[in-house]
Amino acid sequence: MIRNSNSPFVARAVALISGLALTVGGATTLLAGPPKPVAPTTSEQYPLKRSNPGPIQFVETPASAFAPGDVANVIYLNRCNDPEEPCLVRASSRNDSTTDESTIPSQNSTLSAFDVDDDGMTNPNSTANDELWDAYVSCVSDLFAPYDVVITETDPGTTAHTEIKTGGFASQIGYPPGSGVLGVAPGAAGCSPFRNSIVFVFANEHPAAYANPTTMIEEMCAAAAQEAAHAFTLDHVGSCTDPMTYEGYCGTRKYFRNLDIRCGAFENNQPSFPSESPRDCKCGAPKQNAHKSLLGFFGAGVEPAPPSLTITSPADGAALGAGSDVTVALTSLHERGLNRIDVYVNGWLWGTNAGKSPEAQGTGAYTIILPKDVVGMPDTVPNGVIDLEVRAYNDLEGTPAIETITITKGAACTNAATDCAQGQLCESGKCFWNAPTLELGETCEYNQACTSASCQEAGGEMRCSQACNTISADSCPANFECLATAGSAGVCWPASKEGCAGCAANGSSSGELAFHLLFAAMLTGWLLRRRAA
Repeated sequence: MIRNSNSPFVARAVALISGLALTVGGATTLLAGPPKPVAPTTSEQYPLKRSNPGPIQFVETPASAFAPGDVANVIYLNRCNDPEEPCLVRASSRNDSTTDESTIPSQNSTLSAFDVDDDGMTNPNSTANDELWDAYVSCVSDLFAPYDVVITETDPGTTAHTEIKTGGFASQIGYPPGSGVLGVAPGAAGCSPFRNSIVFVFANEHPAAYANPTTMIEEMCAAAAQEAAHAFTLDHVGSCTDPMTYEGYCGTRKYFRNLDIRCGAFENNQPSFPSESPRDCKCGAPKQNAHKSLLGFFGAGVEPAPPSLTITSPADGAALGAGSDVTVALTSLHERGLNRIDVYVNGWLWGTNAGKSPEAQGTGAYTIILPKDVVGMPDTVPNGVIDLEVRAYNDLEGTPAIETITITKGAACTNAATDCAQGQLCESGKCFWNAPTLELGETCEYNQACTSASCQEAGGEMRCSQACNTISADSCPANFECLATAGSAGVCWPASKEGCAGCAANGSSSGELAFHLLFAAMLTGWLLRRRAA
């Protein structure tokens, strides 16, 4: 896949992360491996086939051009500045990072060293270039941190690895001068990962594409992540917040998103690039979740820090009127965006609010009036002392940020029967429910007694239930059926006869029930006629 400066990328105003993180996911720093063997020079090369003649192209490569075996969790960032071992790329019919062979170049090539400080001089070891390189490595490490991946600047030699050659110009491997190609990776049909793949980020093309050095490093980092991830079976997606896109800057670093996103590198149809307009993914699914794909492929690495979180209102210790709403105002931000915010009252979830994507966060302000989007809750929070707990989750839904305050609404409760909601207890002036103990199908009196948080009525009985769909045969557990409530929506209810599909809650099948009702109506009519006679 090819990243191009003519694609609609615009400035990215994201601060560079200082410091250098060579180890990702808690793995140990990789030591230098054995030196790479010198592969015989060959003129044999798989002919490149590009699906588009334009700047964004797909380089088709047969699966046989990749080495067999498992893909290693090592990603080597090659700065191409080692005077003892130039950044050699051997044109070949195979792809192998351990021998510097690639199907992409049109000829044996050497990439020039990473030199992006745009000072008008060739000085790849300048202090400015060192700082920009460190920022680039830190960014790539950040993107792969949630996965068990090792990012290294040390050549692994013959140890299996994916290599990102970061330097030089696209023209050095055979593209026309001025093509504007910023990155390229081999791609193959099917859904198998590519072992020992070499991908390219033409770093020295970037200064001409991005005037702002921060933007340049961020886009270079996104290009590296995208090209490497192609080796791990990831497809393009149409979201400006994910590195697998060709969409332009929308105000945030491009992380592998924990979202199901339509494939195709653009969000909307692109007549100039129909193959990258919204489409099904190459492996058949209509959408791709890049985070879950990499998590399943490599396993878990280091969990990102929780979001920032501040409850701005009410103040800790505040007193609210007896009839007032409990309204929580807060601010919460995370570089990955927020998945959701949950609000608990005395240990029970009373409100949940969808989070905002990273480009839409703004100041991170939220206002939540309880109850909020929690099924089966009372219409209002009872009076009493309230321990108010807010939990904010980033898009990976890991460890949340937690803030807690204590307020009083009206007066402290003294009697559960008169002051609290159904089923609640009153202790220390607080109304609260005990943890639920009733399982699906058990008789109940109120929602919060059920582990499913749903107590439903059918046939004069109240039982713990859960939502289901009458169209789906497996939307309820074994020995339960889905009783329709509205359209195809329903609730799970104990099946009254083992193996009886469509059984009603009173023990009759729906056909039996209809027959009984018809017979009763006929009998009633006959009796009325007898009386009238």
